[in-house]
Amino acid sequence: MLLLQTLMIHKGKYPDVKDKPPFSPGYDVVGVVEKLGDGVTRFKVGQRAADLTVIGAYSEYICLPASRLTPVPDSLDPAEVASLILSYVTAYQMLHRIAKVKGSQRIIIHGAGVEHKGTVYTFLTSDGQYGSRALSWL
Repeated sequence: MLLLQTLMIHKGKYPDVKDKPPFSPGYDVVGVVEKLGDGVTRFKVGQRAADLTVIGAYSEYICLPASRLTPVPDSLDPAEVASLILSYVTAYQMLHRIAKVKGSQRIIIHGAGVEHKGTVYTFLTSDGQYGSRALSWL
């Protein structure tokens, strides 16, 4: 399945992507760590990880900085995890980069129970930073 973003990148119409075809498409990736770079301690060989790569995710192998990767529990379905990556990153960026929400503020997350966004809501509020002040408006 191709995302709209992948098609826009291929046509050269996606913001901040300077690469021109030919390149391997693929907006997000869930895979298994095969090798580690020097000094990487956060991951182990054989561990699953995910990233929002923007391009390159459809490659057989991709080399990414460990700092960009998110650990993925073995119990989760890789297809479901891939479907969450963009929703999670978008919600996280809205909370932290755009709104710059602080723990003392109240927030409403509109549509947090729709499809996978309920899972995203749970991830974003489970660290205790927002606690009961995070309200889900379905």
